[in-house]
Amino acid sequence: MKRFCAALLLLLLACAGLAWRHLGSGGLAYGADGTTDFIEYWAAFRVLQAGGNPYDASVLRAVEASTGLPGNDAIMMWNPPWTVLMLQPFLLLPFAAAAQAWFVAQVALLALIALVAPEALGRTVRKPLVLAAAAVLFYPVVESLSFGQLGILMGCAVFLFLLCAARGWHGRAALSLVVLTVKPHLFLLLFLPLCAWIVGLKPGERARFLAAGAGGIAALVALCEVLWPGSLWWWLESLRDPIGGPRVDTRMWETPTLSTLVRLLQQRATGSLPSWPLWVVPVVGQAGIALAVARRQHDASLTWSIPALLCLSLIFAPYGWGYDQAVLLTGQLWLVLEALSTGPGRRRIALIASLVSVQGALGVAPLVTTTSQLFFVWHPAAMLAMLLAFRPARPGRERP
Repeated sequence: MKRFCAALLLLLLACAGLAWRHLGSGGLAYGADGTTDFIEYWAAFRVLQAGGNPYDASVLRAVEASTGLPGNDAIMMWNPPWTVLMLQPFLLLPFAAAAQAWFVAQVALLALIALVAPEALGRTVRKPLVLAAAAVLFYPVVESLSFGQLGILMGCAVFLFLLCAARGWHGRAALSLVVLTVKPHLFLLLFLPLCAWIVGLKPGERARFLAAGAGGIAALVALCEVLWPGSLWWWLESLRDPIGGPRVDTRMWETPTLSTLVRLLQQRATGSLPSWPLWVVPVVGQAGIALAVARRQHDASLTWSIPALLCLSLIFAPYGWGYDQAVLLTGQLWLVLEALSTGPGRRRIALIASLVSVQGALGVAPLVTTTSQLFFVWHPAAMLAMLLAFRPARPGRERP
């Protein structure tokens, strides 16, 4: 019966997502829901298959033009080449079908998250429909669906890591984290605490984790070089010196991070937009995490510390868009499960009021984010504040 209910939930959510898309997008040409950024992965795959360099803006733009992309700027894929390797089953399809299939797959991933969240976060309360609603209504998730981005995929990978760690499946837990390498800059502050957690594992568990993680990354790198020789070098070169035709300069991005705020404040003061905050701010954040780990002032419970660390990592990331905040589903569902687990009283009322207030504030995003994503800059900090405020008085120190 449980498996039937799980399958039914997946089917219903997928159908609902597909119906919403058809009703809201007005078609599946470029510009419809799920196509805006998905085009970069679809076009990059085709360039790689043809033996070209997908990090060359002029080459990528020529393929993107076939989908009806307006303007002259290429929408670049800055992710490593194994990103398209992971998405390849979808990218083999024509653009419209590929975007639709990826949209439905993301909805199915949300259903999977709702099903595994209680066990992954160490809770006994199981309300999959409530959790599914909380996930679908989480605005960064809507952003990820709308752009055809990867936030939901990475959020699901985090939940699977927590689930596998809780069950003692350390090899599978490591493989789940490999997915996060498609956007490593979002997860910089998780590195040292995870290293501390790995050190605390039993020798056999540690060996399985490290072997699976290293093996997973090595397999991706090797496959990319076999399928698309030179692709790794092209990617590394693009991070240092982008080539090709018209594209948006990454140095001009205004993303909802502390780095961007510091840059804009200095621009207001001096008239120039500096680059140094893009590395200084993450280094400062990493130094703070290193100090906490060295003094053992971090929470040994992955179920609470991972959601909190994700908030910090997005705050101190050099870049991170609103749709990237879909990875904060861990914190969102931790708070929802805490509300479901807490008995009637002031604490539960305060928690629900906080959740509703933050979601209500995010709900005005469509009115204010038409030209800037800076609106989302407060959200990771607000979620971190809620996690700290409603943290259990005596958090468990379980060792998955």
